[in-house]
Amino acid sequence: MPPPAKIARESRTAASVKKIHAQMEALGKDAGKAWFEKEGGVRGLARKYGIKPTNLKNYVLKNGDLTADGKDIVKGASKEKVTKEKLLQCEHLLLAGEWPEDGVRGLAKKLNVKYDDLRKPLKNYFSAKGLSMPPPAKIARESPNTAAVKEIHAQMKALGEHGGKAWFQAEGGCKGLARKYGIKPKTLGRYFLENGDLSSNGNDVVYGDSKNPVTIDILRKCEQLRSEGKWPKGGVTEVAETFNVRSDLLKNYFKANGTLRKRLGERRLKAIKEGTSLEQRKAQRLAQQKGHSQVG
Repeated sequence: MPPPAKIARESRTAASVKKIHAQMEALGKDAGKAWFEKEGGVRGLARKYGIKPTNLKNYVLKNGDLTADGKDIVKGASKEKVTKEKLLQCEHLLLAGEWPEDGVRGLAKKLNVKYDDLRKPLKNYFSAKGLSMPPPAKIARESPNTAAVKEIHAQMKALGEHGGKAWFQAEGGCKGLARKYGIKPKTLGRYFLENGDLSSNGNDVVYGDSKNPVTIDILRKCEQLRSEGKWPKGGVTEVAETFNVRSDLLKNYFKANGTLRKRLGERRLKAIKEGTSLEQRKAQRLAQQKGHSQVG
């Protein structure tokens, strides 16, 4: 239950949606829907609560069920924030051929975030069915931390190798520059080494636009290195540099020692070995779903 002050700050529409849903929940499924119809459905309840029917329709369906936006309002307190990591998970799902059939709505449910919060940033990156994909660095730029990394690196590049490193130390290194840009030293330390060089994560942020996508061909080559015992001592970071891909994306498929990760790596490589394309896998899932529905 939100504190009284929070309720006061809510919009009238949001407060009304919560009241309607609470009443229906209290009455139970069948009685709740009967009450909804008796009250005149969306139009009747909109009049009762003094809001526009068109507004209420965004949150409640004709049968009284909540829309995706309605669920966000009622269950919003339990939802997680849409972070850079969440956006990258969307990218990984697309790469793995696991984009949900119901698009962004399915993603929001899978990632436990608000549909509306996810829909707004994703429209810049993906179509509803996941048919397009962003340049790798585009997602990284959403973080203010990565913007600071780019500014610091640009300043160092402008001053030259020796001048840039001298400036980095004069500014107090990671700790001093973190204070200057208002971010945590530990966070900046993930992107810069103590001498001012970029870490593998920093390299991904600064040079992300020029990186190759993690394709089936690259995954095959990585698997070949592993199976032939040629996995380098530098781990995933070195492999990523070899193929000019982002190390943070490659780490979703391989561990540092080259072992496949179960969730994405093993599943993806199995599909590759079987010669199953993304479209074929989608067709297989649809056929399975159709078969289940016919059996039921």
